[in-house]
Amino acid sequence: MKQKQHLHKNWVLKLCPEDGQTLPAGIKIPQTGIPALLPGTVHTDLMNNGLIPDPFYADNELSLQWISELNWLYETQFDRPQDV
Repeated sequence: MKQKQHLHKNWVLKLCPEDGQTLPAGIKIPQTGIPALLPGTVHTDLMNNGLIPDPFYADNELSLQWISELNWLYETQFDRPQDV
């Protein structure tokens, strides 16, 4: 019998471990990542963790262009059902 498994919890956002990717001064993402919500976006997850200002307010988006120049990874863990 197939079991439904929900995958909407326990997500983290990480910076992809690629050479040459650097964050702006004052922005620190731990290697373990930061809590993330799915569905969501990199911008909202960075904002929800207090790392950037609201990108939708005034002209904040202009100072946040670096976000789209980096590679990001969403990751979670779950147990595989026994019947698979």
